[in-house]
Amino acid sequence: GRTASLLASSHSVPFVMKVCISLLVVTVVALLASTFVEAAYPTCSGQAEHLSAFFNSTGGPNWTSKDKWLVGDPCVDHWSGVKCTTNTELKCSQVYSIYLPQNNLVGSIGNSLDQLPLETIYLRSNKLTGAVPSAWFQANSKMEIIDLQSNMFTSIPSDLSAARLSSVYLAYNQFSGPLPKLPSTLTTLDVRGNQFTGGFP
Repeated sequence: GRTASLLASSHSVPFVMKVCISLLVVTVVALLASTFVEAAYPTCSGQAEHLSAFFNSTGGPNWTSKDKWLVGDPCVDHWSGVKCTTNTELKCSQVYSIYLPQNNLVGSIGNSLDQLPLETIYLRSNKLTGAVPSAWFQANSKMEIIDLQSNMFTSIPSDLSAARLSSVYLAYNQFSGPLPKLPSTLTTLDVRGNQFTGGFP
């Protein structure tokens, strides 16, 4: 009985070693991954300044959530609501998305975000006013999704057809007049709760 027990124990040693080695490999990979994330390229030139201008023009100090904003680098230090992607050719990180719904943004965006290569922007349920930036609808814009529902915007360009937008949410703002000309790529449009007139152009 004792011999059998010793044999069983000796056969289990390689298995235990394999488990330990596997755990060690997983730990090393996790550490390397976390190091890679922390060592991300800094934000591309000028983009931090544009984000700072957006912060200041929309009452940033009074935002509900403003974690890390204006401290360090937007992409490396993970400013709240800012999403980045690495541009390996330029060796920098580009801001491609801003997600700040229900965050007490007050005021006009102006042209503060015009130079950012944004693909998506989510600013639903804030207190933003004035015009929706025309740069988002130009032919060279990368913008695909715009969510500005439940704000106080009053104007939008009359021709959006050059853009490559897929989804636009403009419900419950203060728009009026004819609906703008829409891009052929658009699959979702919500304009409820405004004073648009006429049919779809």
